[in-house]
Amino acid sequence: MAAQPSAPPTAWLEVSVTVDGEMAEAVAEALGRFAHQGVALEYAGPPADPDFPPAEPLPSDARICVRAYLPVDSSLDEKRLLVERALWPLQMIARDSGLTVPEPAFTLLAAADWEQQWRAHYRPMRIGRRILVAPPWETLQPAADAAVVRIDPGQAFGTGTHPTTQLCLAALEQALQPGQRVLDLGCGSGILAIAALQLGAAHAAALDIDPAAVAATIENAAANGVAQRLLALRGSLAEAQAYAPYPLVLANLLSRIIIEMLQHGLSNTLAPGGTLILSGILQEQCADVTAAVELAGLVVQAVPQSGEWVAIVAQHPPAAD
Repeated sequence: MAAQPSAPPTAWLEVSVTVDGEMAEAVAEALGRFAHQGVALEYAGPPADPDFPPAEPLPSDARICVRAYLPVDSSLDEKRLLVERALWPLQMIARDSGLTVPEPAFTLLAAADWEQQWRAHYRPMRIGRRILVAPPWETLQPAADAAVVRIDPGQAFGTGTHPTTQLCLAALEQALQPGQRVLDLGCGSGILAIAALQLGAAHAAALDIDPAAVAATIENAAANGVAQRLLALRGSLAEAQAYAPYPLVLANLLSRIIIEMLQHGLSNTLAPGGTLILSGILQEQCADVTAAVELAGLVVQAVPQSGEWVAIVAQHPPAAD
């Protein structure tokens, strides 16, 4: 006899964790392992302006509320325990770093309310002057020159909430020239490459070593209507060099990885006069990354900052006449 489908849950448990911005995506990843349809991230600052005021740069004390929903069933107690265990190492890191400790709050919701509640906590964000990051279901009336990026907040690969992503997006808007080719190394959800295309790039290559991130990028590119202009591949610097050079390269990664890439030819992916935007850099790591940038023969143009995070915008010297 075929197995009968399980009945839908009659109730849901909302798990909400409010943290400093730099911990938001780590907490989202932890909760996303157990959450139905992923997680929602909401800026827990002052009430949002109906015209979507800029989300970048976030103030140094910016706080993000991460929400996830667990079905109330026979496995709930086990999942709740697993959530608490997953948050424990992040709580240790927060205490050591002087950040808000991610303590979960639990709220029981009726089944009829949970999806509406989940969606209600995710709002569009304007980053820079033109970029508007919004969930797929949100009805928008954007300005004519807005670059709208639709990203499902249930994904754990980057939805524009983290300061490092916002720094990269704001720098991208300033640096991009219409018709350029763009390389996104460590693409995650593909948010940077998709934003570049919506801002007017002709083509973008997005690479990540995680196959799930590549799949998410492909899905998000299709949802944003840019799939024909985006190449998503599993790989890193070696694979990127096969398609180089690019006039604009983005790398929102860990500082250690950025330095290693600079030592192994990251600058070779840039065309003469091209721009490299680096993010994922803590303020205390900036000097080391800057030194690696300069050692690679690039010239630092700007170092925008949001809280404890910085980005580095550097340029490849133009070709000699």
